[in-house]
Amino acid sequence: MDIVSGVSLSLERGKDRRNAAASAQSDIAKFYDSISPMLISQWMLKHGYPPWLVASSVFFQLCVSVRVDQDGCSVAVGGRSTGTMTGTRVAGCFGECIVYDVIREAMRDAQIAGFEVCASQIVFASWVDNLFTVASSPAAAVANMRILEEKLNQRWNLKLKSGSQLFTSACGGKSCYAHVRGWKYVSNYPVLGCVVKCDGSCGPDVRMAEQSCWRRFWSGSGSKLGRRLPTDVRLRDVVRTVRPGLGFKCGWWQYNKTLGSRLDKLQRKIVSCIVRVPPLAHESPEEYNRRRMRVVARHCQSMKQWSCFVADRIVSWYGHCKRAHLQSWATELLAASHREFLISRRIECGSRSAYGGRTDTRSERGPPMTRFEDGVEEAREATAIF
Repeated sequence: MDIVSGVSLSLERGKDRRNAAASAQSDIAKFYDSISPMLISQWMLKHGYPPWLVASSVFFQLCVSVRVDQDGCSVAVGGRSTGTMTGTRVAGCFGECIVYDVIREAMRDAQIAGFEVCASQIVFASWVDNLFTVASSPAAAVANMRILEEKLNQRWNLKLKSGSQLFTSACGGKSCYAHVRGWKYVSNYPVLGCVVKCDGSCGPDVRMAEQSCWRRFWSGSGSKLGRRLPTDVRLRDVVRTVRPGLGFKCGWWQYNKTLGSRLDKLQRKIVSCIVRVPPLAHESPEEYNRRRMRVVARHCQSMKQWSCFVADRIVSWYGHCKRAHLQSWATELLAASHREFLISRRIECGSRSAYGGRTDTRSERGPPMTRFEDGVEEAREATAIF
């Protein structure tokens, strides 16, 4: 969630800096199947670990636990009891050591250019074998990944997976990206199961979450076997299995009234597929529909409206980022560019929608995009109402 939120926030800040933001990502090819025990052994010996501990942890697969601390990064190695140096048995152990070692080595390169946050920069992030970078331009982001691939090949004989090399930019379009060879531009940027639009918004991810909710419903309480269950059991199944399709990814969304009404409408549609209201005698279709929707609305109120549920998650994630002591993308960006800073920046740029989120004039079509911190304020108001 931190990487997804960081990518979204950096693209948002890029819109405030005249589209000066881009992100690139790739996977490591056959990562956990290509780890060399000899290279791992040399790396651990170089960091001062005794030979017997290196041999037991690398070759004999004993349950040892070591901790590597270097340049402010702490990595735990251990927890494996059986198996060989292939597959996901080493996930989170030696693989994490390799990623941090490569990132630390790449940061020493003079050509690295990240995304400026006050007096510092944010450049690289990783999740298992997924590598991400942000920069002020697409060329700089791709150059960072190429430097990372060079270090990965030199130190560990690994390379990036072909076909997984993607990048996006806050300015959108493809006309200026012809020089980025071998990398594919996408406007809907996939990040660890979520989809971030090139301007940092959450529209494509909301659509994916809605589709996930419907798939969960039709495979559970909406299936043929599920229709045989009582209504209260089916409603509990919606809360426990369908609603998590929104909850596990909604923390970084930009909340506004339109999104809240959209989520409540989705909830009413799903609940109306479960709740059956028999028509009364001499009742017109309009009266029946109004009575049926009132019954559906009462059930939605009793099981907590989804707009309030998502607003709670957004406020909770924002509070977590503000309280966090670890240096991460989301924490750094929220601490450096707070809401008051963005409003003053928009006023300096001559924006007519300084409080709505647009930095340019109203020449751009459509309503101004809601920024994350502007959405947090609306989410707090929504949670206070409910």
